[in-house]
Amino acid sequence: PMFVAQPFVGTQNVDFKAIEFSVFPNPAGSSVWLAFGQALESGAQVSLVNTAGQLVRTESMTSGQERLQMQLANLAKGIYVLRVETEAGAGVRKLVVE
Repeated sequence: PMFVAQPFVGTQNVDFKAIEFSVFPNPAGSSVWLAFGQALESGAQVSLVNTAGQLVRTESMTSGQERLQMQLANLAKGIYVLRVETEAGAGVRKLVVE
């Protein structure tokens, strides 16, 4: 029989949404800023992952923060993924480190 993909059913809150944020400068050198445009309503976990899928850095943000500076000085040059997760949702951005 042919495999039929089932629709994804998650246990996430119905209000789970994409977190919008900007990353600059990008490409980045020794540090990068994440800016959310408004204060976070809850704490957030920021993860930096390399192209091999390895977690290379994590940062925590507290409720009320609008931006975060992440130090990159000891990272290898290349492409990374920044993931921000809060109780309300998550967002992902690509980051190039030069």
